[in-house]
Amino acid sequence: MDMHVPYPGLPERKPVPPPGPSPRRTQHFSVPEIDPYARLYRQRIIVLHGEINDDSANTAITGLLDLDGDNPDLEITLQLNSPGGSFSAALAIYDTMEYVSAPVRTLCIGQADGPAALVLASGTVGRRVVSPTAQIVLRQPSIPETTADARVESDKAAWLRDKVEDVLADRAMRPRSEIHEALERPTLLTAREAVDFGIADEVRAHR
Repeated sequence: MDMHVPYPGLPERKPVPPPGPSPRRTQHFSVPEIDPYARLYRQRIIVLHGEINDDSANTAITGLLDLDGDNPDLEITLQLNSPGGSFSAALAIYDTMEYVSAPVRTLCIGQADGPAALVLASGTVGRRVVSPTAQIVLRQPSIPETTADARVESDKAAWLRDKVEDVLADRAMRPRSEIHEALERPTLLTAREAVDFGIADEVRAHR
């Protein structure tokens, strides 16, 4: 028999459950959203990764013109890691690099195939850098077959080959005939071979 009688006017006391394990406190950290490409751009570094096409070329061209307008005396770095793409787009980047006043350092980390090798070679002489394990491939332009006028396509392909050979001969300071022979079939160059060939100036492992 329960002998406990509450005082008149007071609510009946309810049993208090035993304390359970204290809940784990989790600490929440607020991680700001960081755009690494924007941070690099503020350091005058333009990143050209992936296939070189009209979109990526226009982004690189816009960056080159903008940074050159900001300060034409400060170096711009164009960082490459590309499996190839469009030679026409690469030549548009080359034309812009020739147009701007700022010196342009090209930096290949990874690979520079075909059009990307052309962009690498187009940097300011003395400022074309490749990483130790970079792979550079020289190859001649090819125009995919279309339903358009075959003569026009053939003329375009011939013009592209001539222009690419002209640029590489100038940048590598080699005879045009030697460049023509190198492009007859894809030529794989190591970082050191790219320097020896004349389309790069330095192999560098550290920034």
